[in-house]
Amino acid sequence: MHKHIDISDLQLHCKDVENYGLLDHLMKLPNKHKPVLLLYYVEGYKVDEIATLLNITVSTVKKRLQRGRELIRARYRKENE
Repeated sequence: MHKHIDISDLQLHCKDVENYGLLDHLMKLPNKHKPVLLLYYVEGYKVDEIATLLNITVSTVKKRLQRGRELIRARYRKENE
């Protein structure tokens, strides 16, 4: 959907310092959750499109989004204690 950039260079294109930290946490997620969150939040794909792209069910995409957000939230809380 967007101009191609290497995923490892994604943080270089981040203009907001707060989002840079979020991307840092996102890049440290397990490979199971990272692609789903990147496709949804960074690339702007819809859940059903992600399911088709990754050849998984819609419910799996939703669950991975949920768990990925929970992992990031937990890491933010731990970091800010």
